[in-house]
Amino acid sequence: MRFIYFKRKSKNLIFHLQEDLINLVRKYNELQIDDEEKKFKFSQSFKDNNDKLITFRYNIGNVVTDNKKKIYKKDEGYSKRCND
Repeated sequence: MRFIYFKRKSKNLIFHLQEDLINLVRKYNELQIDDEEKKFKFSQSFKDNNDKLITFRYNIGNVVTDNKKKIYKKDEGYSKRCND
């Protein structure tokens, strides 16, 4: 099972990716693409426990970003370090 995991002010939130997004990320990661061509391809929005909307934007490389903060790919999902 793949998931998006991140910390915000000692609160841990886990969002499960939809299976089609998992397959899309896997497909893009298999492509041989130069860094200059890495652009956002799709995004997904969630609401956290405080009803705040969080949008994850995925690119076709191994690094995805959320509001200009890096999310580093892990073997079992995407992990974000958030200092807000």
